[in-house]
Amino acid sequence: MAGLVPRGTRRVPRMQLRGFSEVLDHSAYLNMILNAKVYDVCKRTDLHFAPGLSKSTGSRVFFKREDQQSVYSFKLRGAYNKIVNLTPEEKAMGICACSAGNHAQGVAFSAAALDISAKIFMPQTTPNIKVDAVRRFSNAKSEVILVGDNYDAAYAATLECMKAEGRVLVHPFNDPLVIAGQGTIGKEILEQTTKEEVEAVFCCVGGGGLLAGVAAFLKAVKPEIKVIGVEAIDSAAMTESLRAKEIVTLPSVGLFADGAAVPQPAGMIHCETTRDPARLPREEILKLLKSRELLDVARVGDETFRLCSNHVDDMITVSTDEICAAIKDSFKDTRVMAALYQVSCVVLEPAGALATAGLKRYAESGDREGGTLVAVSSGANMDFDRLRFVSERADTSETHIAVYIPEKPGAFIDFYRLIFPRNVTEFSYRIGGNPASIFMSFQATSDADRQKAIDSLRSSGYDVLDLSQNELAKTHGKRLIGGRAPVELTAEEGLFSFEFPEKPGALMKFLEQLPSDFNVSLFHYRGHGADVARVLVGLQVPSKSRPHFREYLAYLVSKGYSWKESSGPNVFDCSTCFKLWIE
Repeated sequence: MAGLVPRGTRRVPRMQLRGFSEVLDHSAYLNMILNAKVYDVCKRTDLHFAPGLSKSTGSRVFFKREDQQSVYSFKLRGAYNKIVNLTPEEKAMGICACSAGNHAQGVAFSAAALDISAKIFMPQTTPNIKVDAVRRFSNAKSEVILVGDNYDAAYAATLECMKAEGRVLVHPFNDPLVIAGQGTIGKEILEQTTKEEVEAVFCCVGGGGLLAGVAAFLKAVKPEIKVIGVEAIDSAAMTESLRAKEIVTLPSVGLFADGAAVPQPAGMIHCETTRDPARLPREEILKLLKSRELLDVARVGDETFRLCSNHVDDMITVSTDEICAAIKDSFKDTRVMAALYQVSCVVLEPAGALATAGLKRYAESGDREGGTLVAVSSGANMDFDRLRFVSERADTSETHIAVYIPEKPGAFIDFYRLIFPRNVTEFSYRIGGNPASIFMSFQATSDADRQKAIDSLRSSGYDVLDLSQNELAKTHGKRLIGGRAPVELTAEEGLFSFEFPEKPGALMKFLEQLPSDFNVSLFHYRGHGADVARVLVGLQVPSKSRPHFREYLAYLVSKGYSWKESSGPNVFDCSTCFKLWIE
């Protein structure tokens, strides 16, 4: 994606910051970053050498350890810099925020440090571990309020609170003072790399505050350093916006790297607007919500987009497996440094490992200059139960294949001899007629070794389907191997994957909401210990019921669910195409 963001080609209006007499140009941001007051509560985090990644990439690699902050995330910098710069009158009125993640913790900690009141609104579906963390950092004047089934409802309550009590909204990214607070990370990186020839700095991207702040500083002081943003491939709002040269709204975002998958009500997008939702009467707010003008969307902020358009060199998108591998790499390298220098090792959260995943992808490309690479390890608020999923997907040496073998004694050992001595990590089989369908995972020593094994199988007459990059297969398909329903039983069938917040009773609620006139022809659910539940469902819906079905899908979306129709050649039967009838 080199050349995605040529500087100077986009005409994006500058933004007026309340309290400033002129628009914020590059020099204004540099001044704000240099004078940011983050060090009242934030530490100058370490820059740790990564020996393992340095060896595998052929470059000197460093981690900027933002997980060392008191709230285990860089978000404290921006939140505090915004709040500490409020007027005495604004501080007396108090602040409010809407967040289900690290920003909420940063706001709570900052409010406590400044002894002011904060009201932090979170959806009722927010996992308890995150709610408890925010409450742990809150002072006696502050309150965590759980409201609504989704981010929309929580934000509506936030706006009503602002109107009723005159509180100031602390935006998670689209605010100059927040951006400047995050920009101090770029300043520290320069101070800590005076003996290095830094080639590129990598930052995770959700709304874009971190990337915008770091880029604004580095391009003002040392413009030859590349600044590269990294997004999850299913949450690439900034990548798509920069490519289109305008802010693009994604219809949905993936939830694995949830710390960088920021839902944003449209009313929060613009820093300067004649329709400031915080100053609208309650009736107007509810009217806008009803018209969906303020509903949450997957998009970046106008100011972060402007800064990234002008200063960011490139964007990289990475898969779930690459994020999991980066979590493992970061843990291994920080563990080595912990043993040598008595510093902390870390298990990064998925969003916290985005920069490392992007760094690895960049290092594998041919577009290299051979200099030092720095990844901002942005957060470590990892739920322990999520580690099962991360561990399962972190092994990039694992190859997943589906194969038909003869249904006869000795067929498996004949097949396995072609894989040996490679380690087989998973094998799924169920008798189902001749030939038998199996799913297997094995570990190869390299890409060449992986291809050698597949070629060996094919030359021996096996029809091998490589599923290593097939998300549906790795999440659901490998656990459903064992047969396919006869064609005559699957008329008018569609295959759908659903995602919704994982909490007690969530699956039961999902099942209860399934309309009785839809026949369930396939169902698979497996808990991964993550914040998100994933369900694969085959549904048979008669033609006359399809309007009702579309209404049902819209209802699920309004309750915080997301869905996707899975059609075309698939893991269950390469020759089968599921019908597309949801237009």
